[in-house]
Amino acid sequence: MLTGRHRSLEVEERKLYNFIDRYLVGLIFLGDQFLTNFYSSIKAAKI
Repeated sequence: MLTGRHRSLEVEERKLYNFIDRYLVGLIFLGDQFLTNFYSSIKAAKI
């Protein structure tokens, strides 16, 4: 019984980590795109 609960807890943990991983990757990707656009618009404004 105890090992079964532990195993299900591990599965939930893995799901959570996968979700956080995907969320962080998406966040970093969006942030990178935003910074790139921001930077190029500043460069365009300076010229």
